[in-house]
Parts: sequence; C-alpha cells; structure tokens
Amino acid sequence: MFDTSLEELISKIREFLGGLESEEIKQLTRKEFIEATGVNPLNISSKYRKELARILYHEFNIPYRKICELLAMSMRDVSRAIRGGASSKKTAKRSRVIEIDVELQAKAIELVRSGEARNPNDLVLKLKIPLESAEQLFNKVVENEGITIVSVLEAVRELDERIKEAEEFKDMLTDLIYDIENKSAELRELLKRSENLAEKLEKYSRELERQGVKLEKLPDLLSLIRQLEKKIVDQEKKIRDLENLVIPYVKAVKELLNRTTQLENEYSDLRRKFVEIKRFIKLFEIGLNRRFTFEEYKCKFMDKEGYCTTFIFLEPLPYVSGIKAVIREGKVNYYINVENNKPICASCPSYEPQGIQLSEYSIRSKV
Repeated sequence: MFDTSLEELISKIREFLGGLESEEIKQLTRKEFIEATGVNPLNISSKYRKELARILYHEFNIPYRKICELLAMSMRDVSRAIRGGASSKKTAKRSRVIEIDVELQAKAIELVRSGEARNPNDLVLKLKIPLESAEQLFNKVVENEGITIVSVLEAVRELDERIKEAEEFKDMLTDLIYDIENKSAELRELLKRSENLAEKLEKYSRELERQGVKLEKLPDLLSLIRQLEKKIVDQEKKIRDLENLVIPYVKAVKELLNRTTQLENEYSDLRRKFVEIKRFIKLFEIGLNRRFTFEEYKCKFMDKEGYCTTFIFLEPLPYVSGIKAVIREGKVNYYINVENNKPICASCPSYEPQGIQLSEYSIRSKV
C-alpha cells in the first residue's frame, strides 16, 4: 500500500523531472518513472493521481497521452483532472460554439493523437477556431480516445500474441519440414535398397527355377533353414555349457602340469646331487677298503677280531653295530668293531698302517 504523503511524492517527482530535458521526458517509460519515484501509480488513490496529473501538465508541459501512460489513467480522467472536473457537455451548453466541419475534426484528432495538441489552446493555434469550439472539440476527442485506447491496446496485445504464436508455429513448421525432408531422403534410400533387393530376389528366383527348385517350395526350405539355425544355436549352447564344466578341470590340469614340471626340475636337481654323492661314496669306499683289504694298510691298532684298541668309549655309541663291553677297574669300556663300521676309521687321527711305524706325534687316547 501507498504510505507516502502527497507532498513527499510531489517533491520526488519535481526533483526527478526537473533534471530531465523535454525530449527525455517524452522517452520516459512508466517503469523508469516508478523506479525514480519509488511508487507505483496503480497503488496511488485517484485523488492523488489527479493532483499529479495537473502538476505534470502545468509545470512540465507533459502531453495528455504521456500523462495517461505514466500515471495509468484514462484520457478522460486526465482531462477532467487538468480542467478541474468540469464536464465538456456542460461547458458546451454554457458556451457559444460554431459548427466545425469534418476536415477540421479530422485534423484535431490527428493533433491530439500525435501529442501536438495538449490542450484546447493548441487547437486554436493550429486550426484557427474559437476557443469555445476548440474546447468542446478537444474534450470530445479526448473522451473518445479514452474510450477506444483500451480496446486498441487490447487489440494490439492480442495481435502481438497472435504474431508470437505464428512465429512459434513457423518454427514448428520449419522443423517439421526439415524432418519431412530427412524422412524423404531416408525413404528414397530405402526405396533404392528395396529395388536392389527386388532385382536380386528376381535373379535368385530365376536361378532357382533354372536349377529345378520351385518357388512354392521356398517357404518350406526357409522353414527348414530356420530349424537348422535353431538346432545350431542349441548345439552351441550345449558346447558352451560343456566348456563351462570343463574349464575348472582344465585349470586344475594346468596347475597339476605346472606342479609336475616344478617337481621334475627339483627331481633333476636331486638326481644330479645324488649322482655326485654316489660318486663321492664310491671313491670314499675305494680308498677306505684299502685299509681293510690289504694287510700292509690295515691299522695296527685293530685286533684280529676287527676291534679298535685305540679308542675306548665309556658309553655305547648310537647307530653303531658290533660293540664289545669289557670291565676294567670297575668300569665298563666299550670297544667298536671297526671292520663292521668302516666309516669310523675314515677320519681317525690315530690311523697308522701296519707297514709304517707310528710317529712320535701319534697319541693313544681314551674317549
């Protein structure tokens, strides 16, 4: 709602319009007027608008039509506000007027519509007619213009809407034409392809007839082909199912083959080491057997039964066979039959062949 006093509103309007040129006032729109004053004329009372109309007309020489636009008033209300509400008909009765011909009336209408006639005085100056007649003519034209302006504006607005709808329809029609052209091109392409297919079909038909195949049997052949295709599809599905069943086993076999290859490599490595060990043992046995085969190489500390007299053990050794127990001085001494346990003699530090005298560094010890 409007809560500003009339004096404040008039002050704002005077301040705003006072800084504008006459040409700028003519180009002024209602939106700009509202932004400058901060008040929408539609929210102002009729009394305030009439007062503002008088100020706009008398102080700033703004034409009736422009006042109608800025204050959202009809031409008749503007005329009454400026003339103080006097009725044009009553004025006509009180005043002596002369009859005005149609040509002058037409010129008066043009002057009012163009804004050149802002009051009856302008008609007197332009048409050279008495003031009373000019006043009557001006009021009548303004009254008629006020009646028709609304319908004209509505007609213009409706025309704009129709033009907008026509433009939208034009765009739709353009798109439709474009689609039709594209579809036409596609149809032409399909027609061309169908003609080619028809030619090929006719050619195949002649070839089939030449080979003795009747066309009436062609549907049966096509049906048979479809059945075969279906069977092929079924067989392919079965093959895929079998593949799905076999794949896990194939994977397991591959893993087994990989493990087998790995074991084969390990076995080859072990076999190589075994051959080396076997060769070493063979050489070891060849050298060791000389100590027990030839008399001159037999150890002088081995008795005739094959027991070693050099090393005496106070406890029996594990993994040794052929042990003899002898009690001496209340203790049990164990003698090993080295002839049955030849590897023991291989690393014996006291070994001395019978054909060679024991060196002075040889030491007999008990273990």
